[in-house]
Amino acid sequence: MRKFDNFALVFSLFMALPLYAQDSSDEFEKGFGAEQGISAEEKSGADEDRLKLGGTLAVDFYDSVVGARDYLRNLNTLSVYLDARLRNDIRAYAKFRGVVEGVSDAGQLAVPASTSDVEELKLFFNASKDVFFTLGKQKIKWGSGKFWNPTDVVNAAPRDLLYSDDRRSGVSILKTHVPLGSANLYYVNSFEGADRLSEVGNSLRLEIPVSSAEFAVTASKLQGQKAVFGMDLSAALGDFDVYSELAYSSRSNSTLFGQTGAYVPEGANFDWVAGASYELPYADNDSLSFAVEYFRNDDGYQAKSDYVWALAAGAYTPYQLARDYALFSIFAPTPGSWNHTTISLLNLVNLNDSSGLSKLGVAFELMQDLQFEPSVSWHFGDLDGELRLGDQEYDVAARLSVQF
Repeated sequence: MRKFDNFALVFSLFMALPLYAQDSSDEFEKGFGAEQGISAEEKSGADEDRLKLGGTLAVDFYDSVVGARDYLRNLNTLSVYLDARLRNDIRAYAKFRGVVEGVSDAGQLAVPASTSDVEELKLFFNASKDVFFTLGKQKIKWGSGKFWNPTDVVNAAPRDLLYSDDRRSGVSILKTHVPLGSANLYYVNSFEGADRLSEVGNSLRLEIPVSSAEFAVTASKLQGQKAVFGMDLSAALGDFDVYSELAYSSRSNSTLFGQTGAYVPEGANFDWVAGASYELPYADNDSLSFAVEYFRNDDGYQAKSDYVWALAAGAYTPYQLARDYALFSIFAPTPGSWNHTTISLLNLVNLNDSSGLSKLGVAFELMQDLQFEPSVSWHFGDLDGELRLGDQEYDVAARLSVQF
């Protein structure tokens, strides 16, 4: 197996080498030579256009009411990206994020606590425009599920459902993309946690379109884990878009906690998702989007009394704790004459402990590039349930952001 892993990585690196010899010096002279082509001023402008710089500055306030107390937080986030598009379809991309916390949970000004992170740092290149490579820290998503993705095995952590954008940092991988007619083959070498070549993970995904549907199969073997095999399907069924995905492993890759300590569940593991979405037009240019999704988490706890062991071990992952979840959402972009407003309602239920969460959010475009996003969330159901732990009642949040 080790020989296969080494061969697979070496093969990817070999494929990344240019498959043709091309002397670009002549082309450079034709375009930018002193006596031919464009002027020095035009060349300077062309060089400047090769690099795009942008980002987002966001100020967030969160206030959570838990029992008789409320907890206030203020986070100030700056995300900056650099995107360089060079000759021969070579591209370099970097995205950095810095966060400064300005208010403590007691509502008092605190010594600012700051963190920084490299979200993405990746290089795009290709071989004869037949095989495409992305190397470095990058964001990736596999699976057809809207909210849960059990076949998204390359990421180390699941996405937070309560955010419309993916706020996870990228993973260090080499992604090889081979178009096969209308189908697509992806091969990923994962370098996360690898100390030697034999520990590099390998994942494969094949996407095949069939009429109005798309079918995909995946296989993955990461360092220290059992192999995971998966499949997912998305299709149009009348006015509905339906989707499903399934992940299987011969034994769980999760560690659970009980009264006797940590343990790995016995037997094969099946995680799956099924969902559907529907778009309802109610005016010439307006519609409502509905989505419902069910998640079966085979390794999830079935009894509320077991939650305490996961919490005590610091192993709590939101919306991945129990065995069964359901989610229902409504999305209303630019309703009626509100052409700069989007409204969303998300309802999440833990079916094992009968606790739930509803979040109503509104996004206002106050002026060009300036957006205001207030939201309120209600926690309901059993006081001992996951989504009401500690007697959570409601959360109020507001974000003011500018894009540049």
